[in-house]
Parts: sequence; structure tokens; C-alpha cells
Amino acid sequence: MKYAHKREIWNLNDNFVKKVTFFVYRLQTAGRYDIITLMEEILQAITSAEQKAARIKADALEKAAKIAADAEAAASGIAGQNEEECRALRDKAIKDAENLAKDNYAAAIKKKTAECAAFADNAINKSENISKEIVRRILRGGC
Repeated sequence: MKYAHKREIWNLNDNFVKKVTFFVYRLQTAGRYDIITLMEEILQAITSAEQKAARIKADALEKAAKIAADAEAAASGIAGQNEEECRALRDKAIKDAENLAKDNYAAAIKKKTAECAAFADNAINKSENISKEIVRRILRGGC
């Protein structure tokens, strides 16, 4: 059906050519009164062919406008869907990034808390040894 309008025009042209050929034959074999009648029939055939061509053209333009409108509607629908999908993906990416940042922050705090506890334990152990040494020296009298 893609080239149906062309087929109609070809058929229109074929019919017109057949009519004109027939009219020419009748002109060659007719008298004066018949010539005027044949001329009128030829003009009617031409007018009829022009009207059919105009109808075919108008139908084609109407179909083209409808197809363009349908394509525009489909394009706007697809654009709306894409916008919603992009918004959803962006929100998901932001949430994933926030969760990752929270996890990294919690891991870093846990690591530094452990390092601080180890440092504090080490400092306490060193200070106990030093204080014991000071007390021992004072009790022995070897300050």
C-alpha cells in the first residue's frame, strides 16, 4: 500500500490516454457537429482527470499530516518516558552514592577509633612503666 497513490495516478493517466486516443479516432471519423461534441467530451475528461488528481493530492497531504502528527505524539511520549527514566536513574545514583559515602565514613571512623584506642593503650602502658620507675627510684633513694 506504500505506492497506492502512484498506482492510482498511473491508472488515471492510462485511462486518460485511452480516452484521448479514442476521442482522436472519433475526431478523424466524425463530422463537424460530432467534433464539437467530442471537444466537449475531451474537456470534460480533462476536467475530471484534474479533479481526481486534486482529490488524490489532497488525500496524500491529509495522510502526510496525520502521519506527522502521530510521529510527533509518539516522539513527545518517548521523550517523557526518557525524562522519567533519567530522573529515576539519577535519584538511584544519588542514593547509591550517599549510601557508599555513609559506609566509607563509618569504616573510616571505625578504623580511626581503633587506631586511637591502640595509641591510648600504648600511652597508658608507657606511662605506667615510667611512673613505676619513678616510684622505684624514689623508694630506693636513687633519684
